[in-house]
Amino acid sequence: MKNKVSTSSCPEKVIFTFEISVKRPALTLTVTENEQYWNTQKSAYNVNVAIPQNAHDVAENCIFDNAMGRQIWVNAPVLEGWDDCIFKSDEWNYRITAVIYNGERTTSFTGVQLTGARENARIILDKSDNRVKIALNSLNGLQAEIEMYTEAYNGDVYSLKNFLVNFIRPVNFNLPAGLSVKRCSG
Repeated sequence: MKNKVSTSSCPEKVIFTFEISVKRPALTLTVTENEQYWNTQKSAYNVNVAIPQNAHDVAENCIFDNAMGRQIWVNAPVLEGWDDCIFKSDEWNYRITAVIYNGERTTSFTGVQLTGARENARIILDKSDNRVKIALNSLNGLQAEIEMYTEAYNGDVYSLKNFLVNFIRPVNFNLPAGLSVKRCSG
């Protein structure tokens, strides 16, 4: 502001200084890992192939299609600290941020996908993808980096938890000619 009266006892100029402190909301995610599926350090969720439907099921049905959203936690994750004026809801979701093929991390990936959301999330491998095939048969295997996140109305993304999904390759039996594996019952 400027004082336009020359005979005034007020100062010629008044300067206003504002200091604004903007803080992102602090969110807390409470989860308990299902130890049956996590490694001992609880840094990686171990995924195996789908169980065949019966003893005569075809090999094509032995796929990586895992109900991650239902198996990964003992109880439903709880998100605390959200405000409905800032966040769309108290919901969170998963996304793949990178895939590690035989020890080499890339954010440009194929053959690994997430479907569904939250407790209905599934992680699926495309067995026809060459990078997936090679990585599953490699020394360092195949892993996917997963992020749990939530979004604010303004589009800000809040990362809640990051972890690895480790794909465990099934065992192949290469038996000498004339030998086979017999199923035991009981």
